[in-house]
Amino acid sequence: MVASHALVSRDETISSGGPNLEPFRIPGISFNHGIAIGRAVRLVRKASITRLVADNPEAELRRFNDALNRLQNNFDDLLSDADEKSTSYEILETYKLFTIDRGWLKKISSRIQQGLTAEAAVQAVQDDTTTRLARATDLYLRERAQDFVDVSQRLLHLLLGEEPSSLPALTQDAILIASDLSAADLITYDMSAVRGIALEGGSPSSHITIMARAMGVPVIGQCKNLLSHIEDGDQIIVDADRAQLYVEPPQELIDQAVQRHQMRENEIAQASADAKGEAISLDGERIALYINAGLLSHLPNINALDADGIGLYRTEVPFMALGHYPSINEQAQIYARVMMECGHKPILFRTLDIGSDKKLPYMPHIPEDNPALGWRGLRVGLDRPALLRQQFRALLIAANGRKLSIMLPMVAAVGEVKSARHTLNLECEYLMKQGVPMPAELKLGIMFEVPSLMWQLPELMDEVDFISIGSNDLFQYTYAVDRGSSHLQGVFDPLCDGFLRMLRDIVRAADAAHVPLSLCGEMAAKPLEAMVLLGLGVRSLSIASPAVAGIKAMVRSTNIAGIAGFLSHILDIAPPEDYRAALRAYAKDHRIALGELPQMPPPLVG
Repeated sequence: MVASHALVSRDETISSGGPNLEPFRIPGISFNHGIAIGRAVRLVRKASITRLVADNPEAELRRFNDALNRLQNNFDDLLSDADEKSTSYEILETYKLFTIDRGWLKKISSRIQQGLTAEAAVQAVQDDTTTRLARATDLYLRERAQDFVDVSQRLLHLLLGEEPSSLPALTQDAILIASDLSAADLITYDMSAVRGIALEGGSPSSHITIMARAMGVPVIGQCKNLLSHIEDGDQIIVDADRAQLYVEPPQELIDQAVQRHQMRENEIAQASADAKGEAISLDGERIALYINAGLLSHLPNINALDADGIGLYRTEVPFMALGHYPSINEQAQIYARVMMECGHKPILFRTLDIGSDKKLPYMPHIPEDNPALGWRGLRVGLDRPALLRQQFRALLIAANGRKLSIMLPMVAAVGEVKSARHTLNLECEYLMKQGVPMPAELKLGIMFEVPSLMWQLPELMDEVDFISIGSNDLFQYTYAVDRGSSHLQGVFDPLCDGFLRMLRDIVRAADAAHVPLSLCGEMAAKPLEAMVLLGLGVRSLSIASPAVAGIKAMVRSTNIAGIAGFLSHILDIAPPEDYRAALRAYAKDHRIALGELPQMPPPLVG
């Protein structure tokens, strides 16, 4: 390490608590808010391969199959101890499915036949897979790379004669320090001893973050050179509210952290109470709040948060986890379980949003120069009608006389909706002849994501039963901006005159045609943006579960007629230079709650 142009030791960078010394801080990115104090437990477990080639492929295949069977048994043991409705159970099921994925196993076997040792073959296929997933433009796929790494590393440890669960023993008040972690690592540990997590890598929507959020554990990621700055046993403060990690902090800072933690717990208790009940504005408008889901573990949040239902169920998530294309019966069982868990509350099932970089391992991939604008979404279903018909049939069977709403993704022309409806009608006719009860009410709608529909609004409204605006992709396609590009972060803002006028036109067209409309996307989950949507006339939002309490607080402190009038003024009469600043000032002047409500962290030391 270099400080003031001189080489210094690690010890010299750590504060001794003197009045003139700042505590040693490591910045990062907050993945799950909270604050925690504990002792560092370093996790450095990458398998080391020393033997690369072998002259007996048959013996290596036997070694590989033996280790694979042991790994599958390890996952079975973890599954037997997990709650079937928990997030951990679903993630473990996904890991178990990786171990029977025919494509993955075939690639490893092929490398062994070519002369690699079993462990070298596993490592080579892991490297190939993670490199391919890292290039994907879809965030979900990029973050699944860590799942492949974890399964591969566990297999490698077994091949090298080590137990994959041989992790360091935890004392109470542990802060886990690692390059990266997997959800299975958390399941292996006694999480009652873990106070916080700090990672050199990671991402906000990875499985480790999802698990930590469910457990209420603060997480900071993207901390550069983390492992080189921290030793086992160091006292650590994880301040995930401010995205800072403190090493060997002075007592004064510890006292402040304990005080902030207590204040946070009080806020959590109030927020949990406030999240119950309906979202009704100051002027009496009721706003429907739905949650987004793709995992069965998300479903209990519907009742816990008094949500109105599921505004987006991503049917492709189970398809991506399986090692084979699910049969009609397998699909129907998944959808029926979702409906059973939701009771009488509505669910919008989005048909398979695959293609482009959302690849299924058992389907051929077509290389494209611009995959985000290529063969994806409904285009795949219309081009391969058997896939669409099978999913429609599974949904109709699962409904079993209940209400059913189906949503089509990536629609660019009204003709596509007509074709899909024709296919749906064919399935209804087929199942009626088989004596299968039809849904009590069947609705077909779309995700409004493609700007070309702006010039087809009257025809579109005649063909659909509902519309859900996908604000993320609609903004991306309208402004030709890759929302995943780090170079363009903050350059374009959805709170601008052009995009707000577009949203207003869609809302007005839907209202005039009496077509129900909702909005699903990041805009709906942010209090300021959601306030603007209410002013534009949106009365139904679909958001991630953690955002529900904050959006309800915003709705309950907003006079919707007031913000609607202000928006009309700035869009049509007196446009400001900075729309975001003007809208934030309006919210402040009218005491509209825009703060993000915190989540419950585990107890602190002391």
